[in-house]
This record gives sequence, C-alpha cells and structure tokens, in this order.
Amino acid sequence: MWSELVDMIAQRCQDPHQSRREQARAAMLLYGGLTNCQVAFLNYKYHQSDIELANAVFATDALISVLQNIDSILSLFEPQVARQLKHYALEKERLAYVSYPKELLKVQVELLRGAVNAEVQAMALLTGNLSAFTAAKHRLAEFIQKNFSIEGLFECQP
Repeated sequence: MWSELVDMIAQRCQDPHQSRREQARAAMLLYGGLTNCQVAFLNYKYHQSDIELANAVFATDALISVLQNIDSILSLFEPQVARQLKHYALEKERLAYVSYPKELLKVQVELLRGAVNAEVQAMALLTGNLSAFTAAKHRLAEFIQKNFSIEGLFECQP
C-alpha cells in the first residue's frame, strides 16, 4: 500500500502542468505524514499501551488529513475517494469510535485501503513488520532528493 502511494505521488510530480513548488509541497507533506506515523507505530510496537495506541490512531488521522491536502494539490484520487477523504473528519463512524482507538484504527485503515487500493490489516500495521512502510518512506526520500533542491523545498512551505 505504501509503495503504491509513493508511486502515485512520483507520477503526479512528473506532470508539467503542476508547479514545482506545489509538487515539492505535496511530497514534503507526505514525507512528514509518513514520518509521524512511523514514529507512532514504532512507539506502539515497542510499548503497547493505551496511550501509544491512541497516539498511533491520531497519527493515522493526521495521515488521512495529509492525503486530503495532497489531493487538493495534485488530484491524486478518483472523485469518490477524494470526497471520502475530505469528509472523513466528520463521518459518523469516525466520531462514534473516537473513544475506542482499536475500532477507529480499523475505520482509518479501511479508508486508507480504499484510497490506495491495497490490502493491510489494522493491528498488523502497528505491531507487524514495518519494512514495507519504511521502504516506501525511504523511496519517497530518494525521490525528493533527486527531484527537488533544498531551496525549492524551503520555498514550498506556505
């Protein structure tokens, strides 16, 4: 799932109709979102507690928000998926599970699965092998280094 997401970003960043500034901004947003999730997932993996689980769930919430923001820049997703991402924060199902992190995580993963069109198990995401996630983040870092200058990355910030 993660490598497909990086591939989608890389492909959209080759579009000559998009400004380099917007492309860099989208890539950096995704890198930040992935880094936040990675830290939260590792904290939960090694210190399984309610607090670390809640932090991982909030990091996943933030990643969904990042994807919605990236979609508004690069139009990554089909219109239906884009609408789901846009309205996720106020969905009844999400709000119903705010007090139940494990259940909310399942809702989040279903949304991410639909957005990226890949399979992943909710708790395996947090406690399993994070090598695919780490590899995708590494590929994104390589893409950013290859395609954007340091000056361009700093200029892309709002």
